[in-house]
Order: sequence, then C-alpha cells, then structure tokens
Amino acid sequence: MGSNKEPDIVHLEARTMDGHSQYLTCRMQNCTEANRNKPFPGYIDPDSLIVQDDYVFVQLTSGGRPHYYVSYRRNAFAQMKLPKYALPKDMHVISTDENQVFAAVQEWNQNDTYNLYISDTRGVYFTLALENVQSSRGPEGNVMIDLYEVAGIKGMFLANKKIDNQVKTFITYNKGRDWRLLQAPDTDLRGDPVHCLLPYCSLHLHLKVSENPYTSGIIASRDTAPSIIVASGNIGSELSDTDISMFVSSDAGNTWRQIFEEEHSVLYLDQGGVLVAMKHTSLPIRHLWLSFDEGRSWSKYSFTSIPLFVDGVLGEPGEETLIMTHRSEWQLVKVDYKSIFDRRCAEEDYRPWQLHSQGEACIMGAKRIYKKRKSERKCMQGKYAGAMESEPCVCTEADFDCDYGYERHSNGQCLPAFWFNPSSLSKDCSLGQSYLNSTGYRKVVSNNCTDGVREQYTAKPQKCPGKAPRGLRIVTADGKLTAEQGHNVTLMVQLEEGDVQRTLIQVDFGDGIAVSYVNLSSMEDGIKHVYHNVGIFRVTVQVDNSLGSDSAVLYLHIEVCKGCQKQGGDNVLNFFEEWVAALTRLRRVICYSLMVGNLLGDSILCSATSWLTRKVKQKKLFSMPPPFSRASGPLEHVHLSLPFVTTKNKEVNATAVLWPSHVGTLTYVWWRGNNPEPLITLEGSISFKFTSEGMNTITVQVSAGNAILQDTKSIAVYEEFRSLRLSFSPNLDDYNPDIPEWRRDISRVIQKSLVEASGVPGQHILVAVLPGLPTAAELFVLPYQDPTGDNRRSAEDLEQISELLIHKLNQNLVHFELKPGIQILVHAAHLTAGTQQATEKGDFSCWNQSWKTGIKKVD
Repeated sequence: MGSNKEPDIVHLEARTMDGHSQYLTCRMQNCTEANRNKPFPGYIDPDSLIVQDDYVFVQLTSGGRPHYYVSYRRNAFAQMKLPKYALPKDMHVISTDENQVFAAVQEWNQNDTYNLYISDTRGVYFTLALENVQSSRGPEGNVMIDLYEVAGIKGMFLANKKIDNQVKTFITYNKGRDWRLLQAPDTDLRGDPVHCLLPYCSLHLHLKVSENPYTSGIIASRDTAPSIIVASGNIGSELSDTDISMFVSSDAGNTWRQIFEEEHSVLYLDQGGVLVAMKHTSLPIRHLWLSFDEGRSWSKYSFTSIPLFVDGVLGEPGEETLIMTHRSEWQLVKVDYKSIFDRRCAEEDYRPWQLHSQGEACIMGAKRIYKKRKSERKCMQGKYAGAMESEPCVCTEADFDCDYGYERHSNGQCLPAFWFNPSSLSKDCSLGQSYLNSTGYRKVVSNNCTDGVREQYTAKPQKCPGKAPRGLRIVTADGKLTAEQGHNVTLMVQLEEGDVQRTLIQVDFGDGIAVSYVNLSSMEDGIKHVYHNVGIFRVTVQVDNSLGSDSAVLYLHIEVCKGCQKQGGDNVLNFFEEWVAALTRLRRVICYSLMVGNLLGDSILCSATSWLTRKVKQKKLFSMPPPFSRASGPLEHVHLSLPFVTTKNKEVNATAVLWPSHVGTLTYVWWRGNNPEPLITLEGSISFKFTSEGMNTITVQVSAGNAILQDTKSIAVYEEFRSLRLSFSPNLDDYNPDIPEWRRDISRVIQKSLVEASGVPGQHILVAVLPGLPTAAELFVLPYQDPTGDNRRSAEDLEQISELLIHKLNQNLVHFELKPGIQILVHAAHLTAGTQQATEKGDFSCWNQSWKTGIKKVD
C-alpha cells in the first residue's frame, strides 16, 4: 500500500487468484471490489509499486527485460525513457523533490555500480547525471547507493564514483549537470600542511546514513544549517575504510577542515548553532564535545560522573536537550545545555553568508544569501533564520542540461547520441500542426534563471514536416504469436515515422477479411478480430500517405479453442483438417529432401510421416497433439543466421540458432519473401536460391513449450559484390550488449564514418555488425543502380572502391565517437570473397586474404 497527497485515497498492489499483481486505488471510506480503480492497464511485477509525492511508479517485465512506467500527478502512465542501450537490470528512485525524478539505474554491464539519471518534470525522459556510482548491500540485503542529498540547499549532492577500481567522492551544486572532486583541507588537525594536489589527491567521504535513529550516521546535514556538512572520510587518491577522520565544511562543501582523527557521532542542536560530538568507541565514556563556531574549536563537557557505555544519541534541531541510551538496563540520560547560554541571539549577532561554488555565486539560477550567527557569539538562536534574500541570475549555458537523446561532449556541446534520431520527436506530428523542436538542451528543473541565453536554448515550436511512413510493425497486444479460435485477438499497429493523422491503413487478417482506417489515432486501442478456424494466418498491414508507403507482416498461429475440444463437432473436424494439411506439407518437405539427399534417415522419417498422415485422415489418432508439438524446456531466444548479401543463383543456408540449444522437440515454420505458403520442417536449417536481384526477407518461427518465437532477417541479392571483414578497438566490446538493435545502430554509424573518410556514396556501402564477441563486422561494396536501372559501377569500379576503403582503413582514418570520450577505431581485418554466414560464436578464421566475387560459406 502506498501513500498519497489525497489522504482518503489508498494505493494497493493486489494479487489475483492466478498469482499476478495489479495496481488498484480506492477511497478509504469505500474500498469494496466494485469501487476499486485500475490506473495501470494489465499486470505489474510483484512489489514494484512506489507512490512518492506527485509520482507513481510500476515495473513490468516482458521479453526478459524490465520496463518502468510513471504517472505524474495521477495522469495516465507513460513508459520511462532511458537512453536506448541502458537496458536496466535494476532501478531505485532516489528523490522526487521539486517536480523531478532522480533515479539510480544498474545497466546491463554493471555489477556493483549504478548510473544516476535525472528526469524532466513528468518523470518520463531521463538523461545521464553521473556514471558508475558505488553501491553496497545493507544488513538485510537492501541496495545502498553512495549518493547523499545535502539538506537545505536544493540541487546539491555528494556521490562516490568508481573510476579504474578506485572510489572517489564528487560534489554537484546543479542536480548533476556538473561534478567536481572535493578539495582536501590545507592543514591537518595539528596545523601541519596537507600536500594534496587535484585531481591526483582529494578528500573522500563515506556517504552512508545510519538507519538507526539513535546514531548520527557517517554523514549529516540539516535544513536549518544549510552550509554545514559533517562526515567521516580520508585524504588520498581514493576512499578508504582505514585511517578514517572526521571533517566539516561550513561553506557548503567548498572547503573542509579536519575536526577529529577518529570517528565520532556528530549532532546538530540549536538549529545547527551548536555541534555535539561523541566518540565512536566500545569503552565507557563520560565526556562529549561542543562547538559553537561550526567546528572550528571544540570544548569538552562531562555529562555524567560515572562512565557509561553509550549506545546512541538522539537530538533534534531546535531542541535544547540531548537524549542518550546506554547498556545499563536501557536507561535514558537527558543533557540540558541551556545553561551554557546567557541570552538569546539578537539581530546584531548575525552576519550574511552567500552560497557559492568555488566563487560562482549563481547556483541553480539564483544568488542566495543566508543569515549566520557570528562565530564569536555564544547566544541561543532558538528559531531558524532561513535565507535572507534570493536574486535570480541571467541564464547561461551552465543552467541547461542536455535534452533526452543528447550527450555533452568535451567542448560543452550537447550532440545527438549515436542511437538517437532527433527527427523522431516529430513522429506523432500531423501535417499542419506544430511540435516543440529540441535544441539539444533543456533547462535544469527548478533553476530560477531568467533571460540571457534562455530563448536560444529553449525548444522552438516548428511546423510538422511531412514524412513518408517508416518503421511499421504489427504485433499482438500481449506480444504472443498464438491465439485461440473464437476469441478476440487484439492487434497493435506501430509506426516509427509518418503522419499519423493523414495516413491510410489497410489491414488484411489473412482469413478473407480486411479493414481500412483513415488514420492511426483511430487504432490507439488496437484492432480486435476473431478467427473462426485454426491454422497459420498471414496478417498484412499496408500504410500509405502522399509521400510514400510501408508494409509489415505478422504470422499468427490460431490454435484449437481449449474449451471447444471437449465439444467435438465442427471445431474438432476443423482441427483435424488443419492438422492433416500441416502434416501433408511436412511430408512434402521431408520427402523432397529424400529425393535430393537420398539419405536413409530421411527415408524412414518420410515413411513415418506418410503413415502418420494416413492415420490422422482416418481419424484414428484422436489423442495427437496440435500441429506444432510443444517442447518440455523453455526456449528463450531465436536468432536467424543468414548471409547479409549473396549473389544470384547461389545456394544460401538459413539456420535458426536457439538459446538454450537443447529444449526438446521443435517445429520450424519458414516464410520466404511474399510467399503466403510456409515451409514446415523438423530441422533448424533450410537451403534456397535467389534468381533475381533485390531485397528479400526470411522469417522463421520456432514452436517450443507454450510459446512461439520468431526472427526475421533481410538478405540483399546482387550479380556481384565485394566484402571485407572489419574489427574494432577492444573498448567497443565493453559497450556491446549483443542485441540486434545495437548492431543495426552501430552498423549505420560505421557506414557513415566510411562515407565521410572515403567520399564513396553511401549507396555502395553496406555494413553489418555480427553477433557475438569480440565485436566484428562485414563491409560490403555493392553495385548501385540509378532509378533508370543503369548500372553506375562496373566490376573494375568495385575493385577501385574496395582498394580506396582499405587504404583509408589502414591509415586509421575511419573512426567514430561512441559516447563522449570513447573513440572507436575501425580496422581492416580479413578480406573475403563474398558474404558472411553469421554464427553465434563469431568464428571466421577461415576467411582468405583477397577481394573476390561470389559467396563463401563459413563452417
């Protein structure tokens, strides 16, 4: 159950009878089942509901990946947008202060560190604030992030970042836009100089806060004392668990002083006007230390005549007493320090203090001046004075962070990440409308600056550009490729780019029924359809507007209605008709393979399949399973291994690579191009030829367990081409999640780098990054035909282009920046005569060393 700003609203994470979790809300006075609302459609992951300030968060895992959703001010949920290849394993909401979400995300390649991300106001679009923040496990196994929000100063955080296996402490004053190391004290406790030169040496702090309210924790700050930070730590090249001292800053982290050589509990009294310190020790004590000048000097006071084993200390800002517990029957000792002061503070006892960061007075777009008690005055404050005044600053570049999809480079510019297409922001735009076109920057949330560069950096309204449809997909609402006959199937049409309001959509369900829609908006809730027969149906979608068209195909398996099998009658007859048809197709495939290969094993299988078909036709095998027998083990991933490019009339092998590789009996269904008839096999490989040039698609569906998995690949067919194996600087492997989307995006980046380095038109170059590690790619040099069909390049031209590309690669002129500070160099590796059969292991050691034409198969 979560909390809410509306006190009578109850937020529930409820379990259904079948073990699923749902997010429900109701009013406390009437929370019956009939009066419960379901703000998030569908199920959520167990124990994932978080209700915090204006935000509600839930998690939903699908396809083996967690997806995070947020509702801002109780509006509709939206999926939280992290950088495309963050691929989070875990996420923790750190803060939701000031209409912004600060989150710690453990990405796919992290183990003991997290990346900090900060959102826009709605909590939807996140940008990176700091990488590789150290984490640890608490006493009960809970994750603890080494991040500390300084009380009293908005936008100020301390974080421990891991760099080359060393943990260092960084500070930010503007919500993570800029970070710097902490300057060590000039002198130690005895007044001797400290020789510590940035960035090789700095001050490092422990940032864990105790969960025990009777101990102060390792670091402390208070809203009523905004400039004072007390923490334990050490001076050196990295954070250490040995040689720990206590340090204090009385100017909000700009400078630090050492106050004790051993760990102490430090508490704030009198609104931070008095600091109280007590030594961490297992021995009995009877003294404590008081400081009236923000830790510059300390006075020793006795609180008992008999030494006590002190377990904890509790004090509240503004209170005039300390409460301590000790082991002797849990007695409480009350320390009243009022007698130390002879009067309350007057106006003349205070001085102004301006918040700054290394001399820069504009922090979060404003200059703030606070009241501070003069260090020599020992008067009681009693009441927190707060900030005296706040004055807005003129906006500068420092007040703006990079927008979603952009990254800050060494020159300070925010440029698009390699995976981000800025034009995608207008994909939901219709001709004649307007959208906000990002400049690559967004103002830091809660920043109060005005004028200056504000107009220059703020997103501008822009007319929606007309775009041809691109990136069309059709999927089922539940992500499955199976459905039951007689039941509603909800199909979702997704378009990456195109005018959603001025687009004609035609959907053919493959069963003789087709529908048309005038725009995508009318299909937001999906298209519902009922199939009355079992079988495999080819669902096609065609999208057209005045600038172009796109199409997509979904192969949907309709299975026998489980509730109808017991009824017999027409449903069972339809089932057997489809079963016989499937077996007949399977027999044709196997027997054809027999004629070609003349193999004894195939002969036996062919005969067995023919016998099975006859028995089914005679209705003598009523207990047979559906056409696609289910495996006992779970199949998690299917990868279609296929050459990227081939030549005409050459035999091509397509293989379905499975993970895990042994999952029991499987059935493979293959589609080639626009052929509506599938090929059904019990083997995971097929061979075929292409007789004409062009782009072709191959789709394989693998039936295993209770699900069907699919992969689709495209293959280009040419009369001739050249290919070259590429390798990369090893650091690319650190950022390779080995998923198809990443390989496609990196292939595009490499192609762009080759075009820029060589001047060769992009139509001649195709790059395909291969599965597996180390990261490798295949470069194809292709003939290019203009729209009239005339071939612009001869075989000799292809040779010249190939030699030019090799020359540029050997000169180390082909490179790209994967992310700020990460340069990737592209090398020429093995030269080969044609396309590459991508294997899961990535073993291509058999490639030869010369450019040739044709195709070469990898064993």
